[in-house]
Amino acid sequence: MINLNLENKKGFIYKQIYRAIKQYILNNELKAGEKLPSKRELATQEKVSLNTVSNAYDQLLAEGYIYSVERRGYFVEEIAPFKDTVLSNSDFPEDLKEKDSKLTGWLSLSHNKLDLTDFPYQKWLDHQEIVFKENIDDLQAIPNMQGPLKVRKTIARMLLFNRGVRCEPEQIVLGASTQILLKQLMELFPKESLVGLENPGYPRFNQLFKGMNKKIKSIELDKKGASIKAIKRINPNIIVITPSHQFPTGIIMPVSRRIDILNWALQDEKRYIIEDDYDSEYKYETDNIPSLQSLDNHQSVIYTGTFSKTLLAGIRISYMVLPVELLRKYQETHRDLMCTSNTVELYTLSRFIEQGDYLSYVKKMNYKYDIKRKKIIHMLEKIFKDHIQIKSIPAGLHFIAKIKTHLSYEIFTKRADQLKLELSTLSYFKHEHVKKDLGLSVIIGFAHIDIKDIEEAVMRLYSAVYD
Repeated sequence: MINLNLENKKGFIYKQIYRAIKQYILNNELKAGEKLPSKRELATQEKVSLNTVSNAYDQLLAEGYIYSVERRGYFVEEIAPFKDTVLSNSDFPEDLKEKDSKLTGWLSLSHNKLDLTDFPYQKWLDHQEIVFKENIDDLQAIPNMQGPLKVRKTIARMLLFNRGVRCEPEQIVLGASTQILLKQLMELFPKESLVGLENPGYPRFNQLFKGMNKKIKSIELDKKGASIKAIKRINPNIIVITPSHQFPTGIIMPVSRRIDILNWALQDEKRYIIEDDYDSEYKYETDNIPSLQSLDNHQSVIYTGTFSKTLLAGIRISYMVLPVELLRKYQETHRDLMCTSNTVELYTLSRFIEQGDYLSYVKKMNYKYDIKRKKIIHMLEKIFKDHIQIKSIPAGLHFIAKIKTHLSYEIFTKRADQLKLELSTLSYFKHEHVKKDLGLSVIIGFAHIDIKDIEEAVMRLYSAVYD
């Protein structure tokens, strides 16, 4: 006879019975093969209903703690004791604990954050409601591995209109991030392929390719962007460049350099150019500059882009446009993959674009971001005077400011943190050691900060350098 010592008669009694018997078994107080009381016996003993005991036994049976023998009853399953000790919360490594991201008093000059105060949330939700009504069959099915064709048709039209990208909807692959798409892409190339990355450049691409054990060489920059001399010198199979707004320097590659790079690619049919057009929607004093892909007549350019710089960062939608031969290889290699973007959000985005809400929102934010950009440049020049040199390129959501100082990047970053100022420095984006020059090159992101906080943010920046 087992004594369950039920805690109380409140709540779910069957769970108390289940937990008590389970503990007896784990403590080896009930041995393997030992017969349990019948349901009726235990119900009478504990003064509970037969259904209560039945529910407890069913749960123990489902989890494998007991087994049943027809007309004989229930018996304890043979379970080996745990050999490893359980890691308690107090033993959890400090370096793996996460901090609350909702910190007060901080001002952000981050290049990663957006201004979402004017995002048309209600319109987005209205479109989403219609999607649930009109596309319910599509939402229940496993989506095409490249994303729904209807959505890709919408994006193809948008890319042709906005960026001059020429492609069929079938050439577009949708995914939750550019990193995911590039990982899938790189699996199509031979392991020994050499990849050329801009230096400085996007560090997540660098880490991605390293994690895939790809051979990587740095492409230095000159005043026109990615150096054609460096490309020819390292002779890569694939280059990843940001010609419309080099990240992070902001250089806009002129047509002469674009043609040079396309001509380089044409010399070998196995050479490819990955054009990352991460924030081309934002131009302030000129019209949009056509993509490099729009100049490519020989299927050498793989075009990638994202909606993370225009919509919410949490709406994970990126895309790449594959040349025909790579598309065929992609479909053969990844035929069992599933699209990593949320289907509901993809259809919502499609409606958002088709109804004109996307273009309207981007135009509104272009105007708003331009005001912020001009305001922060004015304050930097006013407060730093001749101690600052600003590379103000009228595009994107950030620019570089070089500050005259002997302060190291490490000390500056610590001071900025102490002053609750969020920003990045150029040193973070350099893949390899380069010749050190005097001064600090700081990435000034102007999208997220409220215009009324700009002066205070600039003052904190000044204090981080000189106080």
